[in-house]
Formats: sequence, C-alpha cells, structure tokens
Amino acid sequence: MKKIILFLSLFVGIGVAKAQYCSTTNSGSTGTLVDQVTFGSNVNNTAATNPTASPYYTYYNLNWPLTVNVPASLSITFSAAGVYTSANASAWIDWNNDQTFDATTEYYALTPTIAGIPSGTATAPITITPPPSAAGQTIRMRIRTRGNNNPNGPTDACTLFGSGETEDYSLFIQSGAPCTNPPVAGTTTTTLTSPCPSQTFTLMLNGANYGSGMTYQWQSSPDNVTFTNITGATNPSYSLTHNANTYYQCVLTCGTGAPVSSTPVLVNVNPFYNCYCVTPISTANDEEITNVTIDASSNSSTCATTGTGPTSVLNKYSDYTTGTGAPAAFQITKCIPTPMSVTVGSCGTYNYSSGLAIFIDLNQNGSFADAGEKVYSNGAAANIACVPASTLTGNIVVPSTALSGLTRMRVINAEYTAGNSITPCGAYSYGEVEDYMINILPAGTCPAIGQISLLDVTNESAVIQWNVGCNQSVNYDIQYGPVGSTNIISLDNELVTVTNGIASYTLNNLTQNTDYNVTLHADCGNGDTSNNLSLNFFVYSNCKNPFGMTLSSDVDSIFGAWQWQSWDSTLYQTTGFTLQYDFAGFTNGTGTFYSVDNNLTDTIVNPALLGGGVYQVYVQAVCGVDSSQFVGPFNVTMPVSNDSVCGAEWLTVNGPSYVFNNTGASVQPNEVNIVPPVTGAQTTTGWIASTLNGTTWFKFVAPTSGNMRINSTSSTTAWNNYNGQVAVYSNTNGCSDFANFTLNSANDNAIGGTSVAPNYTICGLTPGATYYIMFDGSGTAGTYALKLTSIDLEAGSAGNVVDVCAGESVNLFDAITGYQPNGVWTAQLASAATGLVDSTFQTDGLAFQTFNFQYRVTDGCAYDSIIGKVKIFAPSSAGSDGTVSVCRNEPFNLFAGLGGNADMGGQWLNPSNAVIASPSIFSSNIPGQYNYTYISGNGVCPNDTANVLVDVAANCNYLSVDQIAVDNITLYPNPSNGLVYVSNEGSSVVYNYTITDAQGRVIANANNAIKGAAKTEINLQGKETGIYMIRVFNENSEKVFRVVLQ
Repeated sequence: MKKIILFLSLFVGIGVAKAQYCSTTNSGSTGTLVDQVTFGSNVNNTAATNPTASPYYTYYNLNWPLTVNVPASLSITFSAAGVYTSANASAWIDWNNDQTFDATTEYYALTPTIAGIPSGTATAPITITPPPSAAGQTIRMRIRTRGNNNPNGPTDACTLFGSGETEDYSLFIQSGAPCTNPPVAGTTTTTLTSPCPSQTFTLMLNGANYGSGMTYQWQSSPDNVTFTNITGATNPSYSLTHNANTYYQCVLTCGTGAPVSSTPVLVNVNPFYNCYCVTPISTANDEEITNVTIDASSNSSTCATTGTGPTSVLNKYSDYTTGTGAPAAFQITKCIPTPMSVTVGSCGTYNYSSGLAIFIDLNQNGSFADAGEKVYSNGAAANIACVPASTLTGNIVVPSTALSGLTRMRVINAEYTAGNSITPCGAYSYGEVEDYMINILPAGTCPAIGQISLLDVTNESAVIQWNVGCNQSVNYDIQYGPVGSTNIISLDNELVTVTNGIASYTLNNLTQNTDYNVTLHADCGNGDTSNNLSLNFFVYSNCKNPFGMTLSSDVDSIFGAWQWQSWDSTLYQTTGFTLQYDFAGFTNGTGTFYSVDNNLTDTIVNPALLGGGVYQVYVQAVCGVDSSQFVGPFNVTMPVSNDSVCGAEWLTVNGPSYVFNNTGASVQPNEVNIVPPVTGAQTTTGWIASTLNGTTWFKFVAPTSGNMRINSTSSTTAWNNYNGQVAVYSNTNGCSDFANFTLNSANDNAIGGTSVAPNYTICGLTPGATYYIMFDGSGTAGTYALKLTSIDLEAGSAGNVVDVCAGESVNLFDAITGYQPNGVWTAQLASAATGLVDSTFQTDGLAFQTFNFQYRVTDGCAYDSIIGKVKIFAPSSAGSDGTVSVCRNEPFNLFAGLGGNADMGGQWLNPSNAVIASPSIFSSNIPGQYNYTYISGNGVCPNDTANVLVDVAANCNYLSVDQIAVDNITLYPNPSNGLVYVSNEGSSVVYNYTITDAQGRVIANANNAIKGAAKTEINLQGKETGIYMIRVFNENSEKVFRVVLQ
C-alpha cells in the first residue's frame, strides 16, 4: 500500500484538557485514512487499528508532552485514497482550553491539497508559538482528512465529511527551563527559499537553545549588513510574505544578558509572473471562449485553437501571455471604465448554461485572490447560453491603487457556476480558462475622463454627465453649439458638480429642435488638461413629446391612449396628434400616418391590419406650426383571425417584412389530413415531424417568374429564430374542404443555415395563381417573421469574346453584361478548369483557342445561366535575328533572313526606320551592311521584333548575265503540303540546292539537281510543318526561297 506523508512544524504551548468537545463524523468509504501521526518525539502508528466504518473517529488519550517555545514537527501519513485522486488535511489545537476549536487562532491548514494519492508525498510545515497561558495544561488536538478538493477549512472541525478520518489527541504543555547566558542563537532557516509575493513562509531557528526568560526579535536586511527590527516579530518563529530578496536573522536575549544573533538566511522572491495557479478545465467538451475584447483590441479563437503559451491545453486552458503569436497586451488606463466583451460558444452541440468571471492581478503578486481583483462577473446566476454563442459586455475599472505596468488577466467560463461563485484557482469540469497580459497605464497628472452621456434634455436645456475616473479637478473647459455651426460657446475653467465619481453640467439657452455638439476636458491648472470628450444630442422642440402610450387591438382596429404635458402652462399647447404605424421593425418615418384630434386617445381602423400581425405605433404631438418628435415604438398584436384557412390573410410578394404572433392559434378539424410528410428538418418537401401544434393561414399570388422565397428568419433578434414550419398549397375548389388542397412544398428549418425558422425557395409556381401558406408553431407560441420575395435571377447577356494573350489572366465578368452578383463560374473544358479561381481565368499552358465558361446564379431551386467566351492568342513571334548575303542590285525577300517561326503580316522597317510596303526588295548598289527590323503583332499580345542584317557583297552585281539567269528560276506551290517544284524555263544552266530548317540545320542537299528548263521535284513530305529555306546556287550565282510547309 502506497502512502502520502504531510509534515507540519508547530510551536505548541501549555493548556489544560477539557472533556466535552463536539463530536464529528466521516461517513464515506475507506480511503485517505490516517496511518501514522508524529509530533516532536511522539509517534502513534494507527494503521493496524484504522476504523472500518462510520464515524471513522478515534480519540487517543496519550498526553503527549510538548514544551513551551520549543518547535515540534507534526507529520501525518495517509493510507491509500481508494476512490479518491487527492486529499487534504487540517489540524486544530485548543490552546485556550475552552472545549472549542477556534477557526481563527487554533486552525492550521495543510496547503496545498496533496495530489497524486496514493503515491504522492508532500510536506507542509506549520510553525507556531503557544501562548504562555497554556503552560501546565492538558489540551486537545484534532486532525481531519478529506478526499479530493472537498472543503476542509477553519470552520470544519465538527462538520460531517463524506470521506477521510478524524483523530483527537491529548497534549500536555510543559514549561521550559530558565534560559542561560550566553544563549545559542543557531542558524536561521526558512520553509521556502524563493516564495511568491503572495505566499507565506515561516522563519525558524535551528540549533538554538530555549528557556523561560528568553526574548526574540526578528530582523531583516536588504544587504546582509544593516538589519532592522520587524515590528511584532518577537516569537521563536515568524510567518510573513515579502516582495524583495531579503536577509533575515533573529536576535536572542536571555534576561539582562548580551544579545546574540542567529546566522542570517537569504530568502529570495519568485517573480510574480511565475506564481500563478494553472487551472485547466478538466473536460474539453462544451463551452469555449471564442473572443475576448478589451477596448479596441481583441483576440479570437476556435475549438481548434490552442493557446500560444507552453502550458496551454486545447479547449481547457489557453495561455496567451507568451509564445509565438501571442496577442499584444491589452491596454487599460486606471480609473476609466474600459469596455470589454467576451463571447462564449460551444465545442459540442448542447446548450448548457454557464457563468463568467474576469480577474486581474492588480498588485502584481502572482495571485488573483486579493480583494477587488475580480473585476467582472456575470452575476449570481449561471445563465450564459453557448448555442448559439453569447456575447457578454461590460466595463472594467482598474483602481488608482493598482500597480502600473504589465500584469496578468484571467478569464474563466465555467459550466453551471455563476460568475459570483467562480474563484481564480477553482477546479471546474466544463468551460475554459484563458490568461492574457494587461498593461495598466497610469492615470497621468491630469487623468483621463470617460463615458459622457445625456442625462436629461428639454426644449431649451440639456444635462450632460461623465465619469471623472481618478481626476480630482472640478474645473472644466466646455465648448458647445449647433452641429456644423460656427456659433460656438466656450466656457473656460467652469465649475462642475461631481458626485460619487460622476460629473454633471447643465447647458442652458439652447435652440429647440436642433442638433448640438458639446466637447469638454478637465482643466487641472498650469495648462495641464485631460483628454477630450464629445457628445451629440438633440434639443426637443417647443412642442413637448407625448409619453406613456398604451395600446390594445380588435379585428381591423388598434386602440391607443397616451399622455402629454406642455413645457409651459400657456405656450406650445397641442392642436392634435399624429399616429404612425406599420409592422414591427419598420423605420420611423416610413410607416402609415394617421391624424387624430386633440384627445389623448383614438382608434386606428384599417381593414389592411392583418390577423396576428405585430405592429409598432409612434405618436407625435402637433402644436400648431410646431410638432414634437415621434415617440415610440409601442407594440401591439392583432387578434389571430387567420386561425382558420378560410380566414387566410393576403400577403404581398416583394411586400413588407411581416411580423406575426401565433398566440391562441389552434388546429382545425381534418387539418392534419394535409400535414406534410416527414422528410427531415432541412428539406423543401416536408417537415421533421408530421404533427400540427397551432396553425395560422396566409395566401398570395405567385410572381411572374414562378419562383419565390419564403423567409421566416430576420435581422431583428427578437423574432429571427422562431421554431416554426411552413407548407405551401394550391387550391382551385375553395377553402372549405381540405381535400381540395395539394401540397406544393414544405420547409421546417432554414435551408443552408443553422436557424430553426423556415427559409427556402419555391420553384415552378403558376404565375398569377393563388396559393395558401400554412405556418405551424413549435408548440410554444411566439413572434415570427414572414417575408415573400420573388426570385428573378439574371445571369446577364453574352458580351464580346474576350481576347487574351497566353499566360495572362482575365476577369470572366468582362465577357458578359447585365449580370447579378454572387454567381459561380465553371469551365466547359477540364483543361480550362485548372486555371479558374472564382471569376479569374489564368491562361498559362493552355491551347491557343476559344474557351467557353458558364456563369450561373442560383437561389435554392431557381437559377439562370449564360456563356462567356475567352480566346487565347499565341504570343507574337517575329522570328529570330539573321543575316542575308546578297550581290549589289539583287532582288530578295527579307523573310529569307529570319530564323525561327515568324508570324506573317507584320511590318518591316528599313535602316532609316521607315515602313516599307513589301519584304521583297532590291539590295543596294553600294556594298555594305544594312539593318532591317521586322515587327510582328496580333493586336492582343505585345509586339515582337527581329533584325535582319543584309550584307551586300562588292564582288558581284545582280545585273550581270549569270545573275539574271538565276532570277528566272521559280518555285511553286508556296505554301506547300510537301511537294515543291523548281523550274528554270529558257535556260540550260545547271544548279545545286540546299534545304535548311528554321533552326539553320541542313536537312537535304543535291548537286547538279536542277538542269536547264526541266522541272525538278523536291519532296518535303514527312517533315514538320514550319518554314524552310531552299538555296539554289552554282559557282556564279544563287537564289534563296522561303517555303512555308503546311
């Protein structure tokens, strides 16, 4: 059996035992029992006699001797934990012998909780000095253990536990012998050598002698040279916290003898940023913090995001204080309310409720447990929903006493735990913990102010208020005036009223019915001012606003009553009122207006008011030529007169966004006979269940397109997700018999979304025909939206073919006109699809041809499409540079000098860069070299150029007889499919020929092949298509033909 041992170092005193102490019970199963207790030189091994049943309690009347002022170490050995994974222990010693264990002066906690049971071991010493009044008495000590993190605190000496064991011991506190001089001070020891700033450690003496008459004075020093007495530290041991590396010693004095100091000990301080508890949630499912925003900075994450710090655990604990990608520290200025928001989503599918709390280590001591360090809580209830995600907003105010600079913030979301109950180091099963760095900015010499708002406004004055934060000034510089006006009133060093950190000021003599702006800052003197605050507000008209409107309804009627009171008993009196109404959510100023008399009540009568409709009403006072603002909206719901199919209300396609409430709706006899089939939640042919809960009926005329969307979702949160279901029916034989109804379509949950409200497209309706809509609730009545929209899709018209050079990209929308956005492009050829991303077509590596692309706009079952065309052009080619050697006055073709495959139809420039009409020219009569430029372009790709160097020889002249003879040679056909013929009519001269390809390689030659006037065949069949040069020559003359092989 593995065991855990806990050690406590105690100084115990003297007392007298009493008999009557509270009884205690540990009722749980075996585990975390006490196997051995050692106190000083006293040992009690209880493993063999451990209790096996409730109450798991034993009293050991051993009268263990302990001596006043002499340290004694208490150690407790646990047995195996059984079903428990950790344990904790506490001790109480009744020093004043009053038969009770005092929770403040007689309780000793063994902290931290010992994890790893049954194999872990930990030591948690506690050192005390018994009071002199305990000397000579027998007193009681109680030791209690408990499994896991269950409470075992100061007030639990008598509490019923469900695990662990309780053992009581009698102790005899004996007086010490008189001290002797010189005392032996020994060596100073500490329970912790590098405690955290918030962590308590105990100083003790090792090797010192004790006795009555000895006095103790603990001292501290920053440099081990100059020591200073610690006030109140006059016991043989001393427990404390500190926040700087410090040396400690104790001065012992026996009576009037000379004082002796112990050997000092250096106790360092662990930097506060290393001292925070790590509290990962134990389960990765369910709640997840997806966004934390402080002022204008935010950090977002998903269920797949692990914090940047090394201790992060996916979905449990995210450390964003360090590591690659960690967000910059949030900035918070002291005293000014800083807006914050936290979004809680889910990594599962269930909507559990939770709480939220935010902690900031304001004093930078490595702990979030100090007073005031819980800076935000969602309150006393665990009421945060996670499906869909919830965003909590509020303000964080850092007090002026907080330390400036970087510190840590902890955000905890815990399932089933209210924010008020969340502790910074607690253990929680579901939720998430996230840590961030916070940079606390000082308030400054004239601290920032914030949160300006309008407290009250009339037709001639306004009261503004703002949060002064840490700013102590009551003098402000204020400017105000109509928006856009140069008539600004400036008030310098104006006295304002400040109450509980909120300042207020009244602006008088304002112009009615006018927009104003006010800007102000604190004036701290000597030119030092705070930040500026600015606010726009509207000054009411002289005709005062109505108030207190109440509404009720009947079929086709809305009854309204309201109140009104003038600014003045004689001026600006009403002559009447104007009501404005429409479906809930309409924009003020766009409704139906209804003028009424000067009574404070009236009725709107309008047959167009729809059954079950939810309407909003505004009311305006009219005072002759002046009028008040429209005040509202006030809500009213019409009676559900469309509960039966024959009472169906007309809805207009492309009309308003209707809002209805189905409270009181029922199911008609035989209505279940036409309920849609069970096809699933997100279909257009049925529902998730074939049941009816309470139906309301509507009808409409199908649009000319025959396609329509029915949408019950809305941008208004109050009615955007009502769990309803819709069915559409045709009927040509009246409404009195459900047998006449034919189901057209049905939808339960929104198609393509997450809403449980219907939202889908109907196709194939007969234009102009009347159809019925059944809207069924989910069983719980509520408010729902209904919007009918004609689906008129337009993919556009085909435009011109888009020409593009190979390797470039093109926007396919350039190929069509008059299109609707948000469609999808697809390629008809797979080769083109590889270069298509959204509407961008990349032409790299594709054939030089025309490609077709389809643009398709879709809304549910409705669609429209069009074809756009793109033609890819090959890059322009002028061939490669070359040289032509000719005689003087020789006719030749400049193409003979180009290498490679040159495009025909280009433009030639002579050595003077002038355009020449034809590539067939005569060489100069003057020997030399001449540059000609060929420019090739297809109007789409960039032009290409090549140069031909014409080398005119001095030793020959084409006008000689031999040259004239070769000029008579002809070659045909050109272009050719493979066979070409050379003819030299009227001549008996013999010639050779050589054939070269576009790369200059000789592919054929023949000597004395062209004889006189005979026709000579040259066979190029089987050769690659392209350009070939055929040189006909003898020792006296030559001629070069450029042949195009197709």
